Amino acid sequence: MKRPIHYKINIDKQKELAIEHFSLIVNLFKEIKIDYWIEYGTMLGAVREKGFIPWDSEFDVGIWNDDYVVYKEEILKKVGEFGFYVNTSSKDRVKLLHRDLLIGAYTIDIHTYHLKGDTAFVSFNRRKATVYEKIYSFLNNFDNRQIRVYPISGMIKTILKNGHEIPREFIFTKLNYGNRFLYTIEFDNHVLKEETPNYSLFSSLLKTGSKALVSILPRKIFHRFIDYLKKKNAPENRSHTKIQAIPSHFYLNLAVLPFESTFLKGPSEGVKYVKSIYGEEWYIGKSNWVNSQNNINKSMDSIK
Repeated sequence: MKRPIHYKINIDKQKELAIEHFSLIVNLFKEIKIDYWIEYGTMLGAVREKGFIPWDSEFDVGIWNDDYVVYKEEILKKVGEFGFYVNTSSKDRVKLLHRDLLIGAYTIDIHTYHLKGDTAFVSFNRRKATVYEKIYSFLNNFDNRQIRVYPISGMIKTILKNGHEIPREFIFTKLNYGNRFLYTIEFDNHVLKEETPNYSLFSSLLKTGSKALVSILPRKIFHRFIDYLKKKNAPENRSHTKIQAIPSHFYLNLAVLPFESTFLKGPSEGVKYVKSIYGEEWYIGKSNWVNSQNNINKSMDSIK
């Protein structure tokens, strides 16, 4: 059995590296002369914290879909050269993850907005998953080509839910697959354990049996089957019925805002923008916030 690997996580250094990575994307947008803006939780952090929300680990950034269509090949080529892994499995989102920051990761979500009337919108999911999507989602867990990522947000939430203040530095230990715990966090003589979800007996047996079956299949055959399902689940093959809709004036009127050690563009009506998404209590930090609670989830039929 392999020994677990220990990682020293310094939150300030992680942030600095994340800002460096994001600056590559911002400078790319400037170079090809397209507008960008920070949004959602990143904009909330800029308004409320002048930087990251403590338990957030992603940059939310928007551009216009018309610009993305024109410069798509150049953007994807450049971000690959910068060292990012690229995920384009969602119709209106490009998800970036830098290879130098997989443990304590910060990700970048680029949303490509459509404009209709006075509304800017992106699709974000569908009402019901197809059989292909369900099978792919399950079997994808056993694909050894997948990058294993540990976002810093999960680590920080583990610390908070155990009643501790966030330390500046801690030891993160990734445990071997099959262990009951996913990882441990150690600081100031505290050892916190993040457990796997409590699966039902049927789910556990199904997962164990599937793992055994996959292990005896030739890798090439399994990978081909996974890739076939992935093509079936390509964004262009899905019927998106839900959107996140924002009054377009927020994204047409931008200002430069301080964020951590840099300056980024975002809606000039910052407080009105975050209030329109997160409600009247936007100024209260909620580490258990989920996207379904925001005020911008709409049906496609709701915009004219």
